[in-house]
Amino acid sequence: MAMDQLNRELLKLLSLGNANQNSIIKRFDEVAKKFGTYSLVKWRDLSNNKKNSLLHELVDRKLPDVLHHVVRNYELDINIRRGSDGLTPLQLASLNKDQLMCNLLKQLGASEIETEDVSRWLSDEDKEKSMNIVWIDLEMTSIEEPEILECAVIITDKDLRELDRGSWVIHFDRSVLAGLGQWHQDTFANADKGGNDLFADVLKSKLTREQVEEELLDKLQRHCPAKMCPLAGSSIHIDKQVLKLQMPKVHDYLHYRIIDVSSFQAVMRRWAPWIEMKIKKNLAKHGQETVNHRAMDDIEWSISFMKEFRAFLTKSKYVDLFHGLNRKIKRNPSELR
Repeated sequence: MAMDQLNRELLKLLSLGNANQNSIIKRFDEVAKKFGTYSLVKWRDLSNNKKNSLLHELVDRKLPDVLHHVVRNYELDINIRRGSDGLTPLQLASLNKDQLMCNLLKQLGASEIETEDVSRWLSDEDKEKSMNIVWIDLEMTSIEEPEILECAVIITDKDLRELDRGSWVIHFDRSVLAGLGQWHQDTFANADKGGNDLFADVLKSKLTREQVEEELLDKLQRHCPAKMCPLAGSSIHIDKQVLKLQMPKVHDYLHYRIIDVSSFQAVMRRWAPWIEMKIKKNLAKHGQETVNHRAMDDIEWSISFMKEFRAFLTKSKYVDLFHGLNRKIKRNPSELR
């Protein structure tokens, strides 16, 4: 019951915002005296999936003066791991691109602990979530100077079962669209002119890139621990580069590794072209012979391709071949050379 009361008082206090940090500090000391330092150490914000400690909450709410006061006056671990993803306050500040908070935490003694070891801090639920795959496709104005026209995401589990999806079109003026190249004019034209209607949807949209980034990030945070899930799609390295420029919060939330469907295609084309031909034949039977360059359609094609490839990869004869090779290598490791 006392922790419930502490939770209510702390969240109410922190909601005052960074314009009232002196007031927060004064009232915080009263709360600390009332509930004791041990309760502050044990407190976690359970109102969402982040499971922030007090220091993580101060970082997220951009309250540097309060954080400085708390660390100096109370016995709180400045390198404490967050319950949801194992991030320290310094790692969280870095993820938030809050240089002021990063500098303060370093001055107060925060260590730059490696992020790669955080999986052992995850709950069983988050360990399972860390295997989720984030499929994204962007339709852009160009490769050289890209602006995002359309963004779509499908989040799947490791077995390619869909968990969530979203699609957004960003507004641009007609003058911007008129200046794009001929491929764009043909591909994104109205359907009655042989296009896919993207330009029409862009003109009707009221969304900004910033709004789309926040909505996309919200979906990721619901299904993926920070910096744990890979980005996937066809030629996805291009989309990753554009996300870094146009949607840095989304880019930085994802793992640095990618799953590029185009790479699997390239390997099959060289080593087992009959498999690629069989997969594309199966996709054509279900109306997925080609993509129409709308973001969601392109993602659905990529996932369908990998589902077909997974079936080949997990067929018993391929699995038996792998295990046989593995046993052979264990008997004679020199065959690896």
